Amino acid sequence: TAGALAERCFHMAQRLDEPARLLQAHWALGLSCFYTGRLPEAREHLHQVIAAYQPQQHNPLALQDPGITSLTYDALALWLLGFADQAVQRNQQMLALAQQLAQPFSRAWALSFAAMLHYLLRQAPTAQAYAEQGIELCRQQGFAMYLAMNTMIRGWALTVQGQPEEGLAAIHRGLARYTATGASLSVPTYLSLLAESYQHSNQ
Repeated sequence: TAGALAERCFHMAQRLDEPARLLQAHWALGLSCFYTGRLPEAREHLHQVIAAYQPQQHNPLALQDPGITSLTYDALALWLLGFADQAVQRNQQMLALAQQLAQPFSRAWALSFAAMLHYLLRQAPTAQAYAEQGIELCRQQGFAMYLAMNTMIRGWALTVQGQPEEGLAAIHRGLARYTATGASLSVPTYLSLLAESYQHSNQ
C-alpha cells in the first residue's frame, strides 16, 4: 500500500514539476523498496534524494529529515548487500548531517540507527557507545520508541561483553517499551537480538 501511494506521489510530482515533492516521492519509494527487499531499486531512489537534498530547503518538509533517513537506509542497504565499509562511511555522513542540523529528533534518529548498524556489524563497544548517547537524548526529549530501541541494543552489547544479567534485563525492558508504543515492524529484529543474547549467556 505504501509503495502504491509513493508511486502515485511520484507521478503527480513529475506531472506538476515540483522538485521538492519529487524528492519526497523518491524518499517514500526508497523506503518502501527497502522494506520489501528491493535493495538496488531502493538505493536508486535514495541516491536521488541524497543528490538533491539541501538542508535549509528540504528539512522543514517532514519530521523525519529526508537527508538523514536516506543516508541511514542507504547504509543499511549497503550492509545487507555485503558492503560493510561503505555502510560505515554512509553512517558517518548521516551522523555528521544530524550534528549539523542540531535537531533533537534528527540526532536521536541518527544515534539510534548508528547503534543498530554497529549491532549488525557485531561491534559491541561502538554499538553500546551510540546506544548510550541515544538513551540519554531520548530520555530528555521523550522519544519512547527510540529509547526502547537503544535500550535493547545496549542490552545486547552488555550481554556479549560478559554482563548477561544486566544485558538481558535491558533487552526485555526495551522490547516491552517498544511494543507498548504500538510499533511492530522491527519486532523480529529485536527477537533475533534477544535470541543471540541468550546464546551468549548459554541459555
